Amino acid sequence: MTYLARQSTVRRLRLTIAMLMLLPLVGAGSAWGEVTEQHLEVAQSVFDRLIAVQEKPEAWEIWPPTLTVADVDAVNAFASHQETEEGLVPTITINRGLIEQVAQFDPDVLAFTVGHEIGHLVHQHVARHLERLEQFGDVGAKTALVAVGREDELEADLYGMQLALRAGFSYAGIR
Repeated sequence: MTYLARQSTVRRLRLTIAMLMLLPLVGAGSAWGEVTEQHLEVAQSVFDRLIAVQEKPEAWEIWPPTLTVADVDAVNAFASHQETEEGLVPTITINRGLIEQVAQFDPDVLAFTVGHEIGHLVHQHVARHLERLEQFGDVGAKTALVAVGREDELEADLYGMQLALRAGFSYAGIR
């Protein structure tokens, strides 16, 4: 496969993964609330504390990640990346619903989720998923993703807990 064909395939795979990540959010818009300063402040303060104790991973040219609070009621957060002219930019998105319904604006609780998403970026889970899609094709990759998905989630959980504790967040945040 030529370099240009490979890049085209990678872009299509990224788009497919992005669309799959957004499927649970369809119809879960902002009918019941909106992102307020309180949402932004708690998310940014937690993010800043975690990033302060996180060294720049060698695999990322651009660091730290960008942080977005999405005006979505669904309880979710995810790590991804965006392709820009400067290179791949790691991103973390936290839904408003997660801040309200799970963390209830408690920084100690939110820290473990944000740390988990940072763990996905540090361990290159999204990039590995893209490689599997490329290697096995759609059907084979789905099987491979399910098989290793739990392992990636556990790795991100452990990393997130360690990062949150290193940043000075309380064990009380683990629920």
